[in-house]
Amino acid sequence: MNTASIKERAKGAFTGRYWLFVGIFAIITVITRLSAGFGSDASSVSDALIDCVNVMGSTGSGIVSFGILFVVSLILSGLGLAFCIFAANPVAVAGARISLDAYRGNETGFGDILFGFKPARYWRVVGAMALYTLFTSLAAACFIVPGIIVGLGLSQVPYILAEDDDISVGEALGKSWDMMGGHKWELFVFELSFIGWILLAAVTCGAVGVFYAFPYMHIAHGGYHHELVAQRRTYRTLEDGTIDVDDIIGA
Repeated sequence: MNTASIKERAKGAFTGRYWLFVGIFAIITVITRLSAGFGSDASSVSDALIDCVNVMGSTGSGIVSFGILFVVSLILSGLGLAFCIFAANPVAVAGARISLDAYRGNETGFGDILFGFKPARYWRVVGAMALYTLFTSLAAACFIVPGIIVGLGLSQVPYILAEDDDISVGEALGKSWDMMGGHKWELFVFELSFIGWILLAAVTCGAVGVFYAFPYMHIAHGGYHHELVAQRRTYRTLEDGTIDVDDIIGA
């Protein structure tokens, strides 16, 4: 797959409607990262728990303080998890849909941020993305390399959900794994090609990310999915002269 041409086309799609996509993906980025903020707060409370034990020991006030901080930590962790599953993940699927439409030159707008919340697909999106998050998190927690492999294998789940309202939770995960067969290393190299933009975003406190890198990267990843689907359709046609429509998500 010619990833250089994907990036060039994505860049053109982004700059052609620059302020629209800057605004859309700024909102999506804020929403999808709020759950990480809850996790960070819970981590801070956990650190405070340790300090509380070290300073106050087993005194009465120490036990009370420990109990209060422990409950706060649980609440923050629960809020973060709930926000991720029921709000951030559907927004991530909406981002996938917007990225695909942007790459294809289709009309899109701020209202599409609510794409994943429509009743016809909401619970399917919630279920599939929850499993996606669970599997990638568990794999990453075990070892770095398996975590990367699982993440790459399931990377197309948001795009598949964005394209097919009828696919089941299990089918969405299986479809992604099947689609990425033989393409994991390719996608890994594609991801690495954005490292410069990510570093620039970091050193500019996110400014480069908001105003260029993040929208561009979102659309480029949508383009990768689009071209992957097109490539699979071409190969299937060349092999046996037929096209398995059920296997083509987003054609």
